[in-house]
Amino acid sequence: MLGLSPNQIQKLLNQYLVADYEQPINGEIMKAVASRVTDPKTDVLLLPAVDMDDSGPYEIAEPRVITALETYTPSWLQTPRLKRLAEIVSAQAVMQQQLDAGGAMAKEAYEGGEDGEGGDMGDWSQLNGQNGLHQHHSNEQEAGI
Repeated sequence: MLGLSPNQIQKLLNQYLVADYEQPINGEIMKAVASRVTDPKTDVLLLPAVDMDDSGPYEIAEPRVITALETYTPSWLQTPRLKRLAEIVSAQAVMQQQLDAGGAMAKEAYEGGEDGEGGDMGDWSQLNGQNGLHQHHSNEQEAGI
C-alpha cells in the first residue's frame, strides 16, 4: 500500500495554486484534512495499491503502421519550421508509397506476372528505367572530364 500522511496531504493542498478556469478547493475538504492532521489515530492515509504489471488490455496500445501523416496546422499557429518539416515528411511518405507500388509492379513483371515466365536482367533494367530509377550521367561525364 502507498501512503501519504494527512500532514503531507495538507501541505500539498496548501501549495496548490488554482488556475483561473478551475474551481477553488472546497472548504469542507480542507476542514476534513485539517481534522485528520490533528487526530492522532490517523497517521497515514492508505491508498489502494495498483499493480502496474497487469495494466489490462485497454491501456497498452498495439503497434500499428502509420499510412498517412496529418500535416494540418492552424493558420494562427506561427510555426513555419514545423509546417515545413511536416511537408517534407509527408512528401517523403508519398514518394515511399509510390516506390513501394512501383517496385511491386516491377517485381511482378520481372517474375513473369500472370503467365509465369520470368524476364532477364535486360527486362529488369528497362522496368527500372521506366520507374525513374535509371542512372543519370553527370555534366562532367557528358563533357568528357
